[in-house]
Amino acid sequence: KYFLLADDIGFINLLTLKSDSIFSIDSVTFSDSVSNYLSNFPKQDFEEITYDKNTGDVYLSIEGNGENFNDYVGIYKLVFKDEDVFSKQVVSIEKMNFKPAEVFYKYTNWNTGYEGFALDDNYFYLGLEGFVNNYQFADSALIFIVNKSHLNIIKTISTKSLGVYTICGLFSDEDYSLWGIDRNNRTIFHILFDTEFNIKSFSKFDGTTLIPGYHNLNYLPSYESITMDDDDNIYIVDDP
Repeated sequence: KYFLLADDIGFINLLTLKSDSIFSIDSVTFSDSVSNYLSNFPKQDFEEITYDKNTGDVYLSIEGNGENFNDYVGIYKLVFKDEDVFSKQVVSIEKMNFKPAEVFYKYTNWNTGYEGFALDDNYFYLGLEGFVNNYQFADSALIFIVNKSHLNIIKTISTKSLGVYTICGLFSDEDYSLWGIDRNNRTIFHILFDTEFNIKSFSKFDGTTLIPGYHNLNYLPSYESITMDDDDNIYIVDDP
């Protein structure tokens, strides 16, 4: 099983997992043109990386930093050498232009962007990390539904009524099905939409973890990303 990992200090790695516990991690390199492009960023704040298994396309969410944070925040399409992620070299990067721009950038801020990004056959799902008040995240986040063909934002969904405070990872296992991570509440959530993107059902699962051998002690995780394999196993990235 292969996983692309994005690091918020500007690195991408390819994780290979065998027999549940045997693994290797290989660095993904950038061509000179990609390195030069990224060198202009105040911080190479990589947050979510998403692979489209139907097309082979790879998308990277980068948060904006610095005074002109909106020049950098966004979703970027990555092209690997020979269009093969196993080449482990990114040779091209392009920022995607979602429309309308005033909606896409309305809630972004310094170090606050789209920590969740998922896709199905026809739509992208963008998860705004949350709203910040006095340096603390408030009680809700946003999910933008985007038509893949035209990059139009067709619907905005608030998570306030769902009790989801933050979105720090999204994954779609099939059309109109969306899994996510709420880091601040330490929960996994699952949304099923109808074809008009009304919420048909919502489920939430406790992500509390205990220290093995010391179950009286609660380990405090910081869940950052979620994905699944073809056997319906769920994988979560923890940034403790």
